[in-house]
Amino acid sequence: MPPGAEGWCGWDLNPENLCPDFETYTEAQKNAAMSMATMIVWANTGRQFGPCELTIRPCQTKEWAEQYRAFPVWWTSGEWGGPMPFLYAGQWRNCGCGSGCCCKPRCEISLDGPVASIEEVVVHGEVVPPTDYRVDVAFGGYHLVRTAGGCWPVCQDFNQDADGADAFSVKYTRGRPVPGSVIYATELLACEMGKAIVNAPCALPARLSSLTRQGVTADFVATQSELDIAIFPTGINEVDMIIRAVNPSRRTRPPAVLSPDLPGAYDRMTIIGGP
Repeated sequence: MPPGAEGWCGWDLNPENLCPDFETYTEAQKNAAMSMATMIVWANTGRQFGPCELTIRPCQTKEWAEQYRAFPVWWTSGEWGGPMPFLYAGQWRNCGCGSGCCCKPRCEISLDGPVASIEEVVVHGEVVPPTDYRVDVAFGGYHLVRTAGGCWPVCQDFNQDADGADAFSVKYTRGRPVPGSVIYATELLACEMGKAIVNAPCALPARLSSLTRQGVTADFVATQSELDIAIFPTGINEVDMIIRAVNPSRRTRPPAVLSPDLPGAYDRMTIIGGP
């Protein structure tokens, strides 16, 4: 299964380090145990970890003068030939001489972050040297700033491949790296998942809440709602403590801010690959 097909990437597990019997399982049993464990921990830690590689083809619409646009915009008579309106913090402003609009690079594009690394940038079929750009975190987003060799293309031909003569593509890794403690917890859960798959004794709970032996009275968690409100989702103390530590408020997904004022609101971006 390709990276990101299930929503997560970058979770490299080695459960054999914690449970030697894991090596005796079949490949199908190993993959099933690791896939289930990763999905459970990834979801319960708020779906916030796991960088995925993807390729984007940006297309900036800054040449359409008839549109309302966010900063930066270009003035037809020259860079400083007249007023340059831009939208910032919900207010329209005018960027011109003496207006204080000098805290921004001359050439940049917005990237959907968080950005872990830039793998490759191709402009007009040529790979741009890594020394000719950098990544800035500012204005509520991630920006690929060109520092040498001209500016990024404003338009491109989407009928061409990503490495075409009139194309522009950026391959980068998006997401937050998985903490080592979360990897260890996932490996521990994968060990128990593997034991359950091969019908060996394991630490996974069987929804048993109480047991009286002589009179044989057993109480089980019967409804899904009771499971949903449980403080610890897996029943394995070591795994649940890590989940609680990195996701104390039990968020189901990373927080997001949506606003037309953000840098990516005015650029078209075609995403190829990734989750």
